[in-house]
Amino acid sequence: NANSSTWTRQELQGLLKSTHKQVQYTNAASAGTNDVWAALKELDPGLDFSVVKKVHTLYSNDDVDADPFGGNSWKKSHIWDTRRGIGSAGPDFSDVHNIRPELPAGHDGRASTVGFFGECRVLEEAGDCTEPAPGGATGTCQ
Repeated sequence: NANSSTWTRQELQGLLKSTHKQVQYTNAASAGTNDVWAALKELDPGLDFSVVKKVHTLYSNDDVDADPFGGNSWKKSHIWDTRRGIGSAGPDFSDVHNIRPELPAGHDGRASTVGFFGECRVLEEAGDCTEPAPGGATGTCQ
């Protein structure tokens, strides 16, 4: 059915099931191949598109080499912290809509806080603004 405004519930469910691809968190046999690492390289390229093989980190707001990854290089970071209800395996843990590249300092510093988004509140004074996470991007409170 080409007219999406008349799709039935079953047609929409069928479309979602036929086009949704579950991705492994890490491919144990070949990390960076058909897993979240590979997806992030494609989904979060560096901001300078003329430079290939870069990923853009979320909290640090920086472009870094896509390879190597893990270890002391960039890591996978869940935007919605796993302590807030995401499972430790399965499709919710490897959901690429909820994972972004981050440098170890921003990732590790964020892990010890409530989370990047902190507690929701209205910012009354510009001076009340704090940087997003230890090791995160600077100049965000302007």
